[in-house]
Amino acid sequence: MSPVLQQSQIIAAVKDKAALSAACRLSLPAAFLLFGNITDLSKNVRVLKENGKNVFVHIDLIDGLRPDWEGIRYVAERVGADGVLSTKPAAVKQAREFGLKTVFRIFMIDASAFDTGVQAVKTCGPDAVEVMPGLVYDVITELAKSIRMPIIAGGMVKTAKQAGQALTSGAQAVSTSSADIWRLFP
Repeated sequence: MSPVLQQSQIIAAVKDKAALSAACRLSLPAAFLLFGNITDLSKNVRVLKENGKNVFVHIDLIDGLRPDWEGIRYVAERVGADGVLSTKPAAVKQAREFGLKTVFRIFMIDASAFDTGVQAVKTCGPDAVEVMPGLVYDVITELAKSIRMPIIAGGMVKTAKQAGQALTSGAQAVSTSSADIWRLFP
């Protein structure tokens, strides 16, 4: 896994201003920024970085920002994020060209999504893969056998037990918006 992501088994999934403040008060080293718009993006990234976080911007979710060449260039050159996450293989490839760390997010809804996801991972070569929902433990185990990239379990992880099961299944980290879990895994 990227050294930026290796520092913790829990990644703060920051989905609103309250979560941004909560994440800043804890010692977690990484955050996925999942909200905002192009006008407040730099400020939100700066606040997280000033509080010791490596910040990954979910480029698909920021209002006014597109997961295309210019949007990624903006994040790389103007925003100061450490990396991006996206569901789009082309965005991941382009972000790598700008020297950003990358996380490719896959929604595992059926067997076809698994096969398509594995192919996309091989095509775009991310630093890590986030599997959604993070509660598909058997899928995490199977995916770990199919790809070489580290796996992050994300989405629907609401308890420490679920986080532990995801980690036991083969995920190297868990991204969650649950501040209760953030506090349990410093």
